[in-house]
Amino acid sequence: MNESELFTGWKKLYNSSKDVIGFGYIVEFEEKRTRNRGVQSIARRILIPGREDHLKLISRKKEFDDFCKDITAIRSFLPDGGIQWSEKNVSLILRNRSRWGDITDYVSYLKDNPELDYSPREVPVADSKFYEHHRPAVKSLAYEAIGKDFSEWELDSLWRPTLHFLDPSLKVYGLSKITVELEELAGFSPPPSARVKQVVVLENRASFDSIPEIRGTLAIWGEGNAVQALKGIDWLKSIPLFYWGDMDLDGLAILSRFRRSFSHVKSLAMGLEDFLAFEKFAVDAASQTIPDRAFLTEEENKLREELEDRSSANRLEQERIPLDYLLNYLENLIDPVSKG
Repeated sequence: MNESELFTGWKKLYNSSKDVIGFGYIVEFEEKRTRNRGVQSIARRILIPGREDHLKLISRKKEFDDFCKDITAIRSFLPDGGIQWSEKNVSLILRNRSRWGDITDYVSYLKDNPELDYSPREVPVADSKFYEHHRPAVKSLAYEAIGKDFSEWELDSLWRPTLHFLDPSLKVYGLSKITVELEELAGFSPPPSARVKQVVVLENRASFDSIPEIRGTLAIWGEGNAVQALKGIDWLKSIPLFYWGDMDLDGLAILSRFRRSFSHVKSLAMGLEDFLAFEKFAVDAASQTIPDRAFLTEEENKLREELEDRSSANRLEQERIPLDYLLNYLENLIDPVSKG
């Protein structure tokens, strides 16, 4: 770059500086003698003098102001000022930008009205869709403020199990997939002579839809934590039961809680050996630990320990596992009637 191009660049830099447009960076100059132009003012360094200038420079002033208002709403609501909770949940706060005043009002109502005889849609301080749109934020803040997990309230009032009859002979009026009320599933109660011989619960919809035909088998879409609502289905306690979820800490936590209700449930492809076999498909997830681990098997705990030690590549979604690999599990673990 010659001197002419250099001075042109400095001029453009200065014309976009705070001295010209009123915000942003400052260009500090110093006088130097040049070869062809004599003594000239040469740019020595660029400074961003303060936070306001920085935010305006990157066009994030409005977002930052909203974040500060949200933090103020949260800290005035939580008993200890919410400092630790806020630090752990920055991404959650950002995802619900400008809504934390409404979220704290919603949680405050739950706190003041502990006897929940209504559904999340019926909380009078918000519209019917509010809980669905802000579910993670409401649940996390409620747990911090009240010390209560509203999962059961949520599941019992919102969740409708979707069934997939993997045996074509089990179809209901020709339908292989149906969604039913939880009470209807509880009353299903197949007798010992029924053709439903085992049940597979799957966490993710993609896997639920693509699982192949298996004789005598009913699949239930667990929808993550919603699977806990199955605890009241007594007939599941007397039939072979299997669970297949994501190989991450959330998936293992769901499995452990599910096994607390159904001690006989077996996991499919959720051990350390399974994870390592498909490790190349693993993605990053937030580092955490599992407080509810008492109902994991030895092999599942090996996977838990491995994932807790990792800061990256610590989540393997179940849909990344090839179906032929799962079929091998089904051949070895599911009741032999399924092979006929």
